Amino acid sequence: MRSWYTASELVGLPGMGASRRAVSRQAAREGWASRKRQGRGGGKEYAFASLPIETQNALIARDFAAKPLAAPTETPLAVIPETQMLPAVREPRAVKTNAELKGWQREIRDARATVLALVDDLTRTLGTTRKAVERVEAMAKSGTLSPIHTDAVVRANARNGGARTVSAATLYRWLQLRAISVHALAPDAGPERDQPAWIPYFLELYQDPAKPSIAACLRRLRRAQPPGVELPSERSASSWINDRLPKSITQYGRMGTRARRAIRPFTRRTTDGLWPMDIVAVDGHAFKGYIAHPASGKRIHPEVTTYIDIATRRIVGYSVWVSESAYAIWLALRQVVLNPQVGIPAMHYSDNGAYKGEQHRFLLERLGITQEFSRPGNPQANGVIERINRTLWLPLAKQLPLYSGKDMDKEAFKRRKDRADKTGAGLVGYADFVAGCAEAVAEYNAREHSSLRRGRERLSPNAAWARAVEEGWQPTTLDSDDLHDLLPSEVRVCRRCEVPLPWGIYFSRELEPYEGQRVHIGYEPADSARAWISDQDGRLICVAELGANQRSYQPVTAIEKAREKRGTEKVKRLERRIERARAEETPLLEGRVLEGEASDLPYLGFSTEPSPTPVLTAIPSAALDPTAVSAPPEPARVAAEL
Repeated sequence: MRSWYTASELVGLPGMGASRRAVSRQAAREGWASRKRQGRGGGKEYAFASLPIETQNALIARDFAAKPLAAPTETPLAVIPETQMLPAVREPRAVKTNAELKGWQREIRDARATVLALVDDLTRTLGTTRKAVERVEAMAKSGTLSPIHTDAVVRANARNGGARTVSAATLYRWLQLRAISVHALAPDAGPERDQPAWIPYFLELYQDPAKPSIAACLRRLRRAQPPGVELPSERSASSWINDRLPKSITQYGRMGTRARRAIRPFTRRTTDGLWPMDIVAVDGHAFKGYIAHPASGKRIHPEVTTYIDIATRRIVGYSVWVSESAYAIWLALRQVVLNPQVGIPAMHYSDNGAYKGEQHRFLLERLGITQEFSRPGNPQANGVIERINRTLWLPLAKQLPLYSGKDMDKEAFKRRKDRADKTGAGLVGYADFVAGCAEAVAEYNAREHSSLRRGRERLSPNAAWARAVEEGWQPTTLDSDDLHDLLPSEVRVCRRCEVPLPWGIYFSRELEPYEGQRVHIGYEPADSARAWISDQDGRLICVAELGANQRSYQPVTAIEKAREKRGTEKVKRLERRIERARAEETPLLEGRVLEGEASDLPYLGFSTEPSPTPVLTAIPSAALDPTAVSAPPEPARVAAEL
């Protein structure tokens, strides 16, 4: 703060005239101490100490309102002579460091340091600490302190109600404490509260995997009533368990080892130094919604397999299949590797499920991809791909009429499911679902990602990928001669140039040098006509054909002739049956006997031995209809008809 002011600077202040001439006349009349103004313009400057009190207070408030507050410092800004200090204060307590202070203690310390900075400035202006202290005390009582210092006094007092005044004794005490250390201005936090005696007894009941409530544990504890232990109220127990004790202690026993990892320290992995396709993560996700099966139309949970690039968070490949299978994984990996803009990853990171299968591991080995697995029972290790399931596939599932997530209303879901089972209503078609997945993936890759920060800028996965390409990254693509490496494969033993698979045997004479050796046989799941045979080192041996060494027992012409003969004889037999059926349709005439054996006649319930006289004059029309005769007629009825 300054010690000298010109008339122009005093105009309009409390106790001053409204013009420079009025201020000069007042100075001459009241005998203010003055000196010749330094620098250009000449004139006079008047001493701060000669000005009226109200003017001084206004100058203090104005100057400090425009002055930035200094941070607390270890060195006191003013040294107080012993003769000016009050006799004094109690022995100061042990001074803590800044790191040991709590937030509210640091806030009060800074407020007191701000008030003492005003005392230091006034000491230089008024000449003595006593005058400065008295001036600050008077200004606080009259309310003429600047808003900054008024607020500092309220916070420095640390009292309920926010007292806006400060006494000279308090200011002297603060000055003494600051002479020891600026951190001594912080108030004492008081003794730490000891842990209650009931805590160990309570935790013995509370740390249970059944997760009993606090109230239930207190009821059990009251029934046991440990001797000499005062039990708390439910509110007090809740405060200790939920707010004061570490969760690593309270949740021990209530949570298993895997679950407790979510509240324990962890290592955050960064992507610094990674290029695209250095590491890809993959995971299969049972979609939380029903769609129609592409063949049967029945409702199914489709399996979505996703590959994501760790460096750019871009989804580089995915597949949709009717169920979880090795084929679904193969489809997704094939989409990744066959894309010339993506190429072959260097490292393949996954969980320990189907990705440990022999077929998948052989495929990665042939492509030169290093396979890494997350630790069992530790889903946080594959958190990038797990988050994709929550942020991409789960919101998409919620758009389906038959969403089946945990938060779906059970009553509405059952009603929709029953309707879908009866009529197919609400089941999205397989092709429509695949198209919806493609749109969702494209939208995700174009959306800004929270982990892709470049300063204040946030990039989308597509933008991060494009930036890497601009910086010189190029994909490692697969040559056309190596496309057979993408096929799923099995390891089989070659016997007499044959390699078997469950649906047939593949043959090639080029396999003769590999008799008795183990070979890799790759196949196209949708086309079993050919198979690609490779040696143990992955070199392609040949393309074998299904049943290439099979031939018929007889020449084809002989077989065709035999088939023709068999067909001709069958036609003759059918013609004879037709003639016999036509003959049976003609009724017998009087005195005429039917041609054929007696056993060919309909059974009428009496003897069929020859008679010297005709027995029948005509066959009833009903007898010619085999459907009309369900049982032999009675002899008396036949005689009556005759």
